[in-house]
Amino acid sequence: MHASRRAPRTRTMSAGLLAAALLSACQDSPESVAPSHAATPSAAVAGSPGVLNATADSILFVRTLPDGNNEIYTMTQDGQSQTRLTYNDAGDHQPVYSPDRSKIAFVSYRTGKSELFVMDADGGNVKPLTSHNSQVTSPAWSPDGTKIAFTSMKASPYGIFVINADGTGEKLLSNNYDSQPSYSPDGTKIAFVTSRSANHQQHIYMMNADGTGQKQLYYGYATGWQEMQPHWSPDGTKILFVWYSYSDARIYTMETVGWPVTRLLVNSTAKEYDPSWSPDGSRIVFSSTRDGKYAVYRAHYNGWGQTRISPLTSSNSQSSWGR
Repeated sequence: MHASRRAPRTRTMSAGLLAAALLSACQDSPESVAPSHAATPSAAVAGSPGVLNATADSILFVRTLPDGNNEIYTMTQDGQSQTRLTYNDAGDHQPVYSPDRSKIAFVSYRTGKSELFVMDADGGNVKPLTSHNSQVTSPAWSPDGTKIAFTSMKASPYGIFVINADGTGEKLLSNNYDSQPSYSPDGTKIAFVTSRSANHQQHIYMMNADGTGQKQLYYGYATGWQEMQPHWSPDGTKILFVWYSYSDARIYTMETVGWPVTRLLVNSTAKEYDPSWSPDGSRIVFSSTRDGKYAVYRAHYNGWGQTRISPLTSSNSQSSWGR
């Protein structure tokens, strides 16, 4: 899953991690944030059913099992109560809670192609929402929980769709090399990633929830650096994202009002991915290889207090806290 992130960039879909890139000559000077020493979390609990009523403390992530299969787990923000939610021979990926945290949207290969599914917060009542027979990735809930935006190669070259949470009313919003949608807290806007530019750099754009009014969030480039994985803050003032090159990946925030100033939150000697806000916006969660293999980390909203919350006995990534 993560190896595809390091491959040379092409115009083809790569495990749902398409992204955009820009750089501002006026950005704040980056400051490295040193991680704190992490306590060793508890061992994983492999059981079913899982957590029936997920709370604001619950974090989703994907664990790679010894046989190489990927399954969805949940844990609390201190790394406790690690519980397996999916049991399937095919890989399950990219889980995200609904706003009321009663449902989980995710991507699975259990039909032979990656498709969008939804299940209860305890891993039960699994239902397919799409039958695209093509690569589907990057689910994102609308703030009222009635819709899910996602990426699919059903539309050439690939684009962003929206579907009702019950699987009805599917609609194409944009298909100009677009991916990785994230709804604004009021549901009127969607931040997304596109590589539509002439130089094929990947950028973060914004559009209305109906696909109209598409615009680039800000301009300016650094050679070799691009952006991906936008995630709108609960108060709507910032977008958490990954700024990456082929040799590095760092987590930043970007302002959504006024001049879009960027600020570095997470930077280590390893690569950092999968940033997500807590439901109240006070903390973030992300994945990193800084301790030798992929693990999940928690930090304050400003990047301080970085703490590993998943064990190093397995690879743990694709962290998701908010919707």
